[in-house]
Amino acid sequence: MSIPDERAAALRQKSSVSVVFVVSLGMIVVAAVRAWFIVAGMVEQLAHRTTGIDWTWTLETPVDHASADVSGGARIVAGTTPAVTEMIGRVQDLPAATIVLHSLSDLVTVLTTVGIAVCLLLVTRSIGDGRPFARTCSRALTTLAVIVFVGFEAAAVLQIVSEMTQPAIAGALPEPTGSSTGHADQLGAPFWPLVAAAGLSALAAVFRTAAGYRDDSSGLV
Repeated sequence: MSIPDERAAALRQKSSVSVVFVVSLGMIVVAAVRAWFIVAGMVEQLAHRTTGIDWTWTLETPVDHASADVSGGARIVAGTTPAVTEMIGRVQDLPAATIVLHSLSDLVTVLTTVGIAVCLLLVTRSIGDGRPFARTCSRALTTLAVIVFVGFEAAAVLQIVSEMTQPAIAGALPEPTGSSTGHADQLGAPFWPLVAAAGLSALAAVFRTAAGYRDDSSGLV
């Protein structure tokens, strides 16, 4: 056995590898349960959309009489008009496309988590077997980079399209009283999946290079 092989075999004793393996299995189980709830929730919402379903949507409605008596922290500049940016309520006659696209966004996020867990299982299994530089690791990391980028970006796009298909929701707002606090979410696809995918791709390249060095050195010992 070569020196790199001896060092790689020592990884079998690392408890951190076992922890990642167990956590990955747990992620798959939790994701499967969440996927079931998402699909069941979507079916229930479609069945009751004409009578009313609980829904959260964004809007921009001015609040004319927001109180400024907030103790400490940031506060609204006097003389300006704040706005309500999010509402939660029971909505009737919401389009089926809006409900389906919103649920698909959540489902794609969950399925992306499953893909991440499967790739981690392949990597940790190879490392646990004392083969950290096997081709399986580099391929799994490359696949993981694609899953992270495509999965989370697709979920964000589906959420955007869902909000685009949602019509204006009419309703009487209660008279605002007291203080108004909170922040508004910005509409747009996240940038971090691209950064994460680039980092994983670089890590996969390191594993491929290390695998090549290992193959070259194994013939010299």
